[in-house]
Amino acid sequence: MERDEHTGFIGLGVMGEGMALNLARKQFSLVLYDTRSEQYGNFSEFGSVPASSPAEVMRKAATVLTVLPGPKEVEEVILGSDGLLDNAVAGDVIMDLSTVLPKTSDKLAAACAARGVSFVDAPIGRLAQHAWEGTSMFMVGAHKEDFIKIRPQLEAMGTTIIHCGMPGTGTRTKSVS
Repeated sequence: MERDEHTGFIGLGVMGEGMALNLARKQFSLVLYDTRSEQYGNFSEFGSVPASSPAEVMRKAATVLTVLPGPKEVEEVILGSDGLLDNAVAGDVIMDLSTVLPKTSDKLAAACAARGVSFVDAPIGRLAQHAWEGTSMFMVGAHKEDFIKIRPQLEAMGTTIIHCGMPGTGTRTKSVS
């Protein structure tokens, strides 16, 4: 299968696992990474591929979603040595669904732009129950063409998708709501 046909998903915690399962159920070909390998069990029936690192996810998927505990983890996975950005190629999309600070999203967007990689911030609204049900809400900061690219993944995981504007505006919208 071609790299462009895979969606990468990093972070199979309380929110992430349910969201990734909704993608798998809706026929998205997933490359998964979590620090706890036991998290992959629910995905075997869908043919999802576990990866050994975030770098491997990025090498196998042109679009990668992250759902991580906070700014430190998000920056480490995306900007860290041999992280997503080190393994991305121009035209790839990195979409962070985590709840982080606006300055975190701004830093990630600038770093990605410098490498020709698209950055989308789409923090999750609602609760873990909604993530499992596929009824999450997303406040999305993205260039219009990137929003169009990632909309199918968002629709597979949620029912309310609000395009707030350019990268960084999704995080800012969540921080004031």
